[in-house]
Amino acid sequence: MATVFDFTIASEDTFPAQKVALDRFEKEIRDSSITVALASVAVSAGNCQVVFRADLSEDEIVVLSELVKAHSGESLVPLSQLVTLNGPKDSDLKPIVTISPATEGFVTWICGAGDDLNPTPPDSGRGTGDPFLLSFTALEIGQTKTADFCFIEPIEIHDGQVCWAPLSAWGPNDSFSLGLRIPATELTYNGSGTGNCNKMEIVPNSGMHIIVPAANDGAFDVDLTTAAPVEDREGSGGYWDNDYLTGAISPSTVPGAGRWNLFDFEVKGWLIKNIRMTNPMGVFDIDVYKIEYFHPSWYLHWEVTKNTPGAGAASGWVFCFRSNVT
Repeated sequence: MATVFDFTIASEDTFPAQKVALDRFEKEIRDSSITVALASVAVSAGNCQVVFRADLSEDEIVVLSELVKAHSGESLVPLSQLVTLNGPKDSDLKPIVTISPATEGFVTWICGAGDDLNPTPPDSGRGTGDPFLLSFTALEIGQTKTADFCFIEPIEIHDGQVCWAPLSAWGPNDSFSLGLRIPATELTYNGSGTGNCNKMEIVPNSGMHIIVPAANDGAFDVDLTTAAPVEDREGSGGYWDNDYLTGAISPSTVPGAGRWNLFDFEVKGWLIKNIRMTNPMGVFDIDVYKIEYFHPSWYLHWEVTKNTPGAGAASGWVFCFRSNVT
């Protein structure tokens, strides 16, 4: 349970300078011998509130009191180093900003189809691949259909929409899921021992391996132009780097402490799971605020299960961001 400490700022018995510099005070707490995680430090109405994620020991309470009494109230950033944004401002000089979840250089892309990886020029292939459409005949009831969609370069998925028709052919026994399918990274045996990688079994006798870089002395070769990276969410156990803008894979500059891994087995993850198709308008829509990175070696995987009698179709579109829209 969180523990809250309140200190009056305008008192020489607490803060001698009668002011608090949040950046410095927070750093002083984090750098101290207090081991309990700091949740927040805030100043409001002449009061400084310090919140920890658990109870402090008696010794830690003493340390906190000493930090308060020793705090200078001076910011870590001198006034001479403060900058003013050269941009639009309102009447009280607050900056006017536009909130966007996209990475700088990525622009809006709304598509009803994936990319065509083998387009016929002058078609770039972007948005001209398989459409987001799964159709069922009246004889295909009780089936689950799937479709995979790919993209030429990395994209950032924001949100989208799924719709179905006719309404009489869909109901609570029908559902859909949307996620990503990361294919296995293929290896080629190198009989001369000059390969660019090795593999290590993750669990004994599982046949599932993690692929690690080798300095041209490995037992295998991996084609990094077709490798499918899997993110290490902790960002501390990966062996490979992934260029965010291009998707290019390379050995990590700090092997074993990177952000990405390669595996010789398929990995699936889900963005939407088992949504029942009961909306009386025949549409699934949702407001989201973040983006999800999508590598060009991955597949956007869609599954639709239909049990309600009658022929019907499900379709949709994806709202995303990408660096090239031509």
